[in-house]
Amino acid sequence: GHVTMENCSDKAFQIAGGRVTVHDCNALAGADTDGDSIAYYDSGDACTLRDSFSNGISIPLDYTGSGLAIWGGDVEQDRPWTPVYSDGVNDAVSYTAQTARYSWVGHSIEVQCDISPSDIGSVSGAVRIAGLPYPAANIPDIDHSLAASSFAGMNFGGIGRSPLPVVQHGQDFVTIQVEDTVGGTTAVDATQFPAGGRIAFSGRYRIE
Repeated sequence: GHVTMENCSDKAFQIAGGRVTVHDCNALAGADTDGDSIAYYDSGDACTLRDSFSNGISIPLDYTGSGLAIWGGDVEQDRPWTPVYSDGVNDAVSYTAQTARYSWVGHSIEVQCDISPSDIGSVSGAVRIAGLPYPAANIPDIDHSLAASSFAGMNFGGIGRSPLPVVQHGQDFVTIQVEDTVGGTTAVDATQFPAGGRIAFSGRYRIE
């Protein structure tokens, strides 16, 4: 429901017009209160309301007008995620670059990633960058193209062929596509993106 808050003497906040005190929040810690994955939690110093997508609001128990935290909706925030060079079964052993961030933007996730495996271990076949914070919306035939800002050490077999990072519908990983010889695209494999290869990409994909 609609979440509002107020700075009042009993340090309460309101949910859909019904006041919930700190005592009530503590009593409801971890409970599903409306059958829709909305729950209250007491982390020791704050009452938090989040849904299954981690949207929500956190208010310190001694709220005095500062320290409010909001997740999701149209509020942007910056968090890390860990990109993993993988074939879906095997993962790279080590990296020279493995940095990524994400933000909520409405119903989408904005991601940035810089990854370079130094030892790919047993990875073979089509390469994916796993570890996205949330899977893409599972809408048939609607995939999400990101943009590669830089790449190096790739073996695409031709000048002018650039990688296209793609988040396919319903998936929680990025595939790296490249133009093929018949006018389409195909997934880059571990021989084309070997140890020492590097790619940086960014963009948005819809999650609901």
